[in-house]
Amino acid sequence: MTPDPDSGSDPDSGSDPDSGSDPNPTPDPDSDPDSGSDPNPTPDSGSDPDPDLDLDNPYLDAVEEGVAVGACRATLSDRGLELARHRRHLAEEYAWGIPNAQAVATLRDHDPILEVGAGNGYWAWLVEQAGGDVVATDPVAPTWAAADDVELYADVEPLSAVEAIDRYGHDRTLFVCWPSEGMAWPADVLAAYEGETVVYVGTGRGACNADHGFHRRLFDGFELDETVAIPTYDTCTDRLEVWRRDRSE
Repeated sequence: MTPDPDSGSDPDSGSDPDSGSDPNPTPDPDSDPDSGSDPNPTPDSGSDPDPDLDLDNPYLDAVEEGVAVGACRATLSDRGLELARHRRHLAEEYAWGIPNAQAVATLRDHDPILEVGAGNGYWAWLVEQAGGDVVATDPVAPTWAAADDVELYADVEPLSAVEAIDRYGHDRTLFVCWPSEGMAWPADVLAAYEGETVVYVGTGRGACNADHGFHRRLFDGFELDETVAIPTYDTCTDRLEVWRRDRSE
């Protein structure tokens, strides 16, 4: 199945996460005066997760002995290398970003949510477990799930990102998780969105999520309000970020 470029189901756009090269090189902020800020900041702890939040999170259960929270490489192990080799399979089964309780609680606290490029709805399913209000959309996931007799984790409406904005308006927090690398749709949805809050899970500009236009629009139109560390595979620097609309002008 060839993923639709507007889908969150395959962000690599033909790249191989198992190749020998680092898919997430750390950009030099001094090399680009337009960068504005460190594209890979060290995640801060954010707020503590809800102590009563008890999630059924099989993805985290499957990988927790081989990943580190906050892109820490000090605990690299043989298990971590094994998981990295199987990362694409795990991403297709669950998601590209690995959710933990703190990330889910942060999303829940910013509901109602509109997720675009939701893939199989794994993150939405966890937010619903936490009591959050989320609408998950993806242009192709419902189609391939039906064709392959695969059950999605949550109800995923077959809408492109911009169609989802048009249908559900701008009163919901926009959630984008691991948008497709090099594709225009993530920037298009930011251009269409007139709401106040964007929650983004992924890497910084110059790595493997979205394109320059997305990160430029995010930086120009919003202010980074909170960063939450999530479990990451080796060589990955993804995290959850909460961005607030900049109304200063």
